Amino acid sequence: MAHKKYLFLCEHGEKRSPTFASVARELLGESNDYAYGAYSMISQFGQRVFSHLNSFDFIVVAEEYMGVGLIKIGLSEKKIFCLNVSDEYSRDSPELREIARQKLNPLLTRLC
Repeated sequence: MAHKKYLFLCEHGEKRSPTFASVARELLGESNDYAYGAYSMISQFGQRVFSHLNSFDFIVVAEEYMGVGLIKIGLSEKKIFCLNVSDEYSRDSPELREIARQKLNPLLTRLC
């Protein structure tokens, strides 16, 4: 399996995206790069962060509007995937980890 770079984004980079990155690491192992961040910061800088964002193989967003915003600054929709997970869970909560597993496992299997 080829080395891949994954970026996980949620609104503030505090709950969902770090949990998604952690679960992805569990599912795929340490042979890939996993990063997480805040969509709110990216949306403020827009085009100025384009080249950094474009360096990731796949960008996984928590909610659809985030993917739409990334496409608006020129990122390919082929590298953006939405999990549709609302911001109602605590970081690393059992519920959020289970939802992440259920949504990431088929997605990551398809991407690998």
